[in-house]
Amino acid sequence: MFFGLKQLKFKIIFGLIAVIALACLFVPKKTFAYDTGFPKLANYFTGWDLSDEDINQMAKWDLVILSPQSIERQPQLIIKLRQKNPQIKILAYVLIEEINIKTDIVNASPFYQSIYQTVSQNNWWLKTSAGQNVNWWPGTWLINATSLAPKANGQNWSDFLPQFVYDRFLKSGQWDGIFYDNAWYNISWLNQPLDVNADGVADSANFMDDQWRAGITQILNMTHSLAPDKIIVVNNATNYYNDKLNGRMQENFPNQTEGGWLGSMKNYFNANFGYTPSYFVINATTYNKGTAADYQTFRFGLTSALLGNGYYSFDFGDLGHDRVWWYDEYNIYLGNSVSGAKNLLDQTSSDLKLGVWERDFQNGISLVNSTSTEQKISLTADFEKIKGVQDPAVNNGAIIKTLT
Repeated sequence: MFFGLKQLKFKIIFGLIAVIALACLFVPKKTFAYDTGFPKLANYFTGWDLSDEDINQMAKWDLVILSPQSIERQPQLIIKLRQKNPQIKILAYVLIEEINIKTDIVNASPFYQSIYQTVSQNNWWLKTSAGQNVNWWPGTWLINATSLAPKANGQNWSDFLPQFVYDRFLKSGQWDGIFYDNAWYNISWLNQPLDVNADGVADSANFMDDQWRAGITQILNMTHSLAPDKIIVVNNATNYYNDKLNGRMQENFPNQTEGGWLGSMKNYFNANFGYTPSYFVINATTYNKGTAADYQTFRFGLTSALLGNGYYSFDFGDLGHDRVWWYDEYNIYLGNSVSGAKNLLDQTSSDLKLGVWERDFQNGISLVNSTSTEQKISLTADFEKIKGVQDPAVNNGAIIKTLT
């Protein structure tokens, strides 16, 4: 029988309070033997170099996204990860619409060299009506991914990229799939006079956005056609492409471009993908400001992710997706869910809104307060906090019956 559930308290972050409650009489640790159950963990790692210690740590995750450069520099990396965790899923990180143009970086990576040379030779860069290259991220140029982009030798970027990705990553069977970064819904937000069809005239917002979506759609459809058994996941801020995918990522959760916590969670719950298995990844970060000890931000993202069936990732931010931060909470095996998410502040309604949300699992429960005020919750039984080592002021193993 159950003695109670472990609980992990979370104080105010962005005006929100979050809680995670875990475990029972005996709470098994998460191991590679579990191919189902929660928490489901993802690591978004775009760094180029991993130490042996990093590799040992990386093997603990269920799903990892790795840069091509990490394999170029350590050809045995994937083999080592699979030896340590045979069930791990490994995706190759590919930018769907840009490339780094810094000479030292391009020259240090055969993958980057190939992309840069091909795009330059075929003049596939995204240009303004004045013929200028376009960038939005420092040190990069955008590539014209629209469906009406000028072709060279019968191809444009949206024709070339899927075949290139298949030949380089998916054909060999070494990788489980592909992660396309920046699969944007539109490009008019760049606020530049773009000329996507190279006729010397700045295009209207509707025209360029329609052509952009058509180009991205072609890339996704062709990738799946070439490798129907592979996983395709994208990083974007919309569910628009979901029917062509196995999954998507929400970066910097809760993402303000998706409506903060409420909007992000609605997209999370409503993400119906066209292919299985499915991988919705909630990537919470410190917004390039914190450290591994930013437990409040970490827990808020984790408890939110546990309300659905997705994967959870936590790292520094978009200036540093290269961390192998591991937490006491990751060691706890919750098992399978035994309920859907329910709002303790309004149990008569199933509508998603701000509240204190709970989800029950075989070995514990998860709670998150997404309101802007403190809430006191009476628990249905005695609960036991996690006995942890990273944050002993919170994870102290105490028995509780109420929670603020």
